[in-house]
Amino acid sequence: MKRLISVFLALVLLLSSGALAYMDPATGSSEHTHHWVGNDQGRPATCTESGVKYEYCDICWQTRERTIPPLGHQFSKPWQTYVEPTCTEPGKEVNYCQRINYGYKCNYEWRRDSPALGHDWSDWYVLKKPTPEEPGIEERKCQRCGITEQRPLYAEGGEPGLKLSVTIADEQPTYFDGESIHYTYELTNTSNVTLYVDYVYYYENDGSNGVDGWNLFPDPLEPGKSVYYYGHTHTVTKSDIDQFAPWYQETFKAYGYADPGKKTGEVESEKVAVKAHIGELTEEEKGELTLIKSVANEPANGAFFTEGEEIQFTVTVQNSGNAPLYKVEVIEYPSGWTGWETDYYTLGTFEKLGPGEKASYSVTYTVKDVDCYASSYTNQVQAIGWSQPEAEGDYDAHAYAEATAEAGYDDEDIGDMELWIEKTETSTPANGSYYVEGEEITYKISVWNCQGYPLYNVEIWDTSPTDADVLLGKFAEYGPHQVNDYVYTYKVTAEDCADGVHVNGAYVLWQSSLEPDEESEENEPNYFPTEDVESPCGKADGVVITKKVISTPKNGLYYTEGEEIQYEIRLNNYTGSPLHQSQ
Repeated sequence: MKRLISVFLALVLLLSSGALAYMDPATGSSEHTHHWVGNDQGRPATCTESGVKYEYCDICWQTRERTIPPLGHQFSKPWQTYVEPTCTEPGKEVNYCQRINYGYKCNYEWRRDSPALGHDWSDWYVLKKPTPEEPGIEERKCQRCGITEQRPLYAEGGEPGLKLSVTIADEQPTYFDGESIHYTYELTNTSNVTLYVDYVYYYENDGSNGVDGWNLFPDPLEPGKSVYYYGHTHTVTKSDIDQFAPWYQETFKAYGYADPGKKTGEVESEKVAVKAHIGELTEEEKGELTLIKSVANEPANGAFFTEGEEIQFTVTVQNSGNAPLYKVEVIEYPSGWTGWETDYYTLGTFEKLGPGEKASYSVTYTVKDVDCYASSYTNQVQAIGWSQPEAEGDYDAHAYAEATAEAGYDDEDIGDMELWIEKTETSTPANGSYYVEGEEITYKISVWNCQGYPLYNVEIWDTSPTDADVLLGKFAEYGPHQVNDYVYTYKVTAEDCADGVHVNGAYVLWQSSLEPDEESEENEPNYFPTEDVESPCGKADGVVITKKVISTPKNGLYYTEGEEIQYEIRLNNYTGSPLHQSQ
């Protein structure tokens, strides 16, 4: 008997430890799908506590424990009111849990507010009739609590109306971290009664909001009148750019009253949304300049312009981009332009040129001998502009255009000239009439290759009766239609003053070819002089002061704010006696 009991206990231990597992007699495999069966043991769930259920597999006898979630409260219907609601105050309600846990009702108590009933208004009735100049009064009464409410009653056409317009002051094409967007308001009374503006409410892009109010609008707004106010400022942050670029939007709404006490007759404007660009502009968003230049008239002979004829050029500049450009300048250059340092003429300037805006100019040029020698005249124009109003650094937009008109002589032999040199006086005597001893005379010397082939061993010389010739320039090869300008300065002497004039000229030497002449077997240079330039000179009478600019703008065109202009000022005493206490 003891042996039988020992065997039975051993089998129980094997089953509980899993050492003796289930085996399918048909396949010899222990793999199977559990079939769980519940038993009566465990703990039931309540309203607030979890329960437990025990199960076993009726194939392999494996057991498991399963958690049952709390059941939650089970409230009765309807709720019981213990404080009645009024028109403006909420009521109080209570409810109890009806679920049975372990044979007892839970009775958990839950209290809540019931909504206020709101007023039960009567129809509006007239207390005071309106006139065209002054609104009347209407009243209504709550039939539940007896409270009354009044509102203005307007004569026909007298309904209050408030219109709000919002703009960005000095708007930029875009705003970066730390830069400020300044909003301005225009409020218009569109009714025939006086309004009292209360405030402007604004909703920012990031979900925050604010009020531009009470102190901004102290005065009544008469019918049909408008008033302008400098509103709030938003400073752009890196977070704004990261979240909202390329556009930062704010929405605005204005509120006012027809009642000076701002208690009745409330009126509000429509909402107004305003966008500002933030962050970097794409190439498509930037401003872009377009220039068009053309010859507007025909030559008299129908083929080419001759000396003394006028050529009419038309210039059109346009912002063909999608953003404004600032400090736009349209600049015309003479034939042979070689850089910013050359003479130029400003055709027009714009503080701001908006997208699509354009302007046209007419330029007149009188044909000179040199143009006929060169067989053409080219007029060139450039335009520059900046993306920001400050116009700092290099320009952001640039355009170039040119137009060429044919020129020539009716006598073709004159047009065979290869090199042309021209000399002009560019300075003016300090006294407006003549130069005195010690003054400087400034000349401009220009040299053109009038042909479409190169010339060789070119030398440009300046000459005067009182000075040795001065070599201004030398070229082994002078290209087709090449143009060079030189500046020569001469200081007036006592001899010039005694003669009453200073005569100055210039000439050019060149070779048409590097090969010697077939007949003479020599290659003598060609020579062509300018006409003499006569500058009047004379003895100074009294004291003469001269002043001239000796500095150059950084951009080669004009001076900007903060740059320094340097002048040379000379005081000459021609009285024959010393000066005292001179300033």
